[in-house]
Order: sequence, then C-alpha cells, then structure tokens
Amino acid sequence: MCASRNIWITIGKRNYSVETALDPGAVERIESLVAAACNPLAKGIGQEELLMLTCLQLAYSLDKAASALEGLLKKVE
Repeated sequence: MCASRNIWITIGKRNYSVETALDPGAVERIESLVAAACNPLAKGIGQEELLMLTCLQLAYSLDKAASALEGLLKKVE
C-alpha cells in the first residue's frame, strides 16, 4: 500500500473526495467497477437514487462472484 493521500472519485453526477492508502492501480480498478455499476441511462433520477442503485448493482455483482467462487471451491474439494 502507498502512503495515505486524498483522491477524487466520480459517482454519477458528483465527485467525492476520499482518503486512501490504496495504490494507483487498485484505485483505477475500483473506479472502473463503480463506473460500470453506475447506470448512465438513469438521467432523470437524483444523485441519492443513483448512489443507491449503484450500491445495489455492486452488491449483486459481489454476490454473483461469491457464488461462483463457492462453486469452484466445491469442485476443488
């Protein structure tokens, strides 16, 4: 990990200041995941709703990945 620093992350219509010790590569991957989860077609909704939908999409993606890993672990065992 790098020394703690302040970065800006865009989610939906706003930029957010975040303190992090993650390396630049990890930050780029996280920004990419958030951008993919954030629905750009949701132009008529407010930022709060967009954040909630993005959170739900990320949770769904995490659940799918966890299920896939569980399946792989069962096959390995």
